[in-house]
Amino acid sequence: MKTAYLLIVATAVLWSGMEVALKFVAGDFNPIQLTFTRVLIGGAILFPLARRSLKKRGRKLDGAALCRFAALGFLGIAVSMSINQLAVMYAPATVVSSIAVSNPIFTAAFAALILREPVSKWKLMSLLLAIAGIVVIIAPWNLELSLPGVLYSLLAPLTFSLYGVLSRRDCERYGGATVTSFCFVFGALELMAFAAMSHIPAADSLLRSAGLDIFASIPFLSGYTLEALPYFLYIAVGATGIGFCCYFSAMEKSTALHASLAFFLKPVMAPVYAFFLLGERIEENVFAGIVIMLACLALFVLPELVQTHKKDKARRAD
Repeated sequence: MKTAYLLIVATAVLWSGMEVALKFVAGDFNPIQLTFTRVLIGGAILFPLARRSLKKRGRKLDGAALCRFAALGFLGIAVSMSINQLAVMYAPATVVSSIAVSNPIFTAAFAALILREPVSKWKLMSLLLAIAGIVVIIAPWNLELSLPGVLYSLLAPLTFSLYGVLSRRDCERYGGATVTSFCFVFGALELMAFAAMSHIPAADSLLRSAGLDIFASIPFLSGYTLEALPYFLYIAVGATGIGFCCYFSAMEKSTALHASLAFFLKPVMAPVYAFFLLGERIEENVFAGIVIMLACLALFVLPELVQTHKKDKARRAD
């Protein structure tokens, strides 16, 4: 169990700096280019875990499974991660990462609506508290954030949570590492196909006339300078590849609930990264929102962790 907790901390440390690192390279890479590059590398790093998971379960992937992974990759990577890149462009890294931590709460809500999973009173309270935390962070009564920044910061975790719920049955069948690895690769290839089409003159002109310049003529190789390379390696190899590898390894050594503690730690670490590396001041409303989100995640995770601990203790006593 100690190994699992070390992996959870490692996951949180790697994930917490993601939005900050994205800020450093926001002007060097096209957001879509950075997304498909990092998830392609992340999917490749996860592939050995995926093979081990399939072998352990005695499963083989058929055409239907690959088609589902392609559809899930479109939602979770092509759509959700692209929106997250846009959020980082229009909102402070602290705000984006603080709202993103509500991912497990949104997941519970979608699971109740789509999978008809029961929602305990603690999870319902967590969901309501998460909404309150997001409202405090956005501060609509004194809105200094841009409307696109607010919308993108909310849509990123919402769409990723939907992706997580829709992929749950495949995760149970093939393993989380397998689903994530293949969804990452398919999502990256789908974005690369879109990037190639964006170079067609008619498509380029249409996108620019609609004010969507970042989707027009998406580059494949620009931005790779010596100055940007350390940040790119952290984003692609560290946060995406090794971060998800630690997350699923922690899940295998404990439970999905224990692994979700990485989301619990992220809102504590992310503002520290943003303060020291970006010089972003943590506004009073953002700090208050972070405290609320921490309380929200505590309500979401701790009751079940305590219950699990009691069951394990009773089992050992027998």
